[in-house]
Amino acid sequence: STGRRLAFAHWMTQPNSRAAGLLARVIANRVWQYHFGTGLVTTVDNFGLSGSPPSHPELIEYLASYLVNHDWSIKSLHRLILTSAVYQQASSRTNRSAPALEVDPTNRLLWKYPLQRLDAEAIRDSLLAVSGDLDLRMFGPYTPTQRTANGDVVVAGDHPDGRRRSLYLQQRR
Repeated sequence: STGRRLAFAHWMTQPNSRAAGLLARVIANRVWQYHFGTGLVTTVDNFGLSGSPPSHPELIEYLASYLVNHDWSIKSLHRLILTSAVYQQASSRTNRSAPALEVDPTNRLLWKYPLQRLDAEAIRDSLLAVSGDLDLRMFGPYTPTQRTANGDVVVAGDHPDGRRRSLYLQQRR
């Protein structure tokens, strides 16, 4: 109501300012981290002088300028990353990857897609989809969950909406 947040947002995104440049780099790094598990700057909470240097400085600059040039559209940045060749690489090792493994065993140079753990919701949804039991109805109320004595969160087996996507499960925080 006072306009302070809006003024702060305008200051942070003012074209050609140091604040806008840093904000764009931080956002680009966080989006990259979301998709690859590790940011281009591995110390995502410390982007300053005491943090680690970027593994690909030209790439983070490109992603930051792309974000600014596309009106700070994070959706557009996601689309750019998801359609890139590096995102579409295989994560398995082959005979051809042996030299790359010797040069870069930690995959910091992005010669293959990094392995990532799936979250519980993705595993549950994929198991329901493979079994043919996934209810694809959209919208509506949440499906209630229960916590068992050993701490597991489960959906009652007889609940009519028990096969809906995990997005619709009750989240108790």
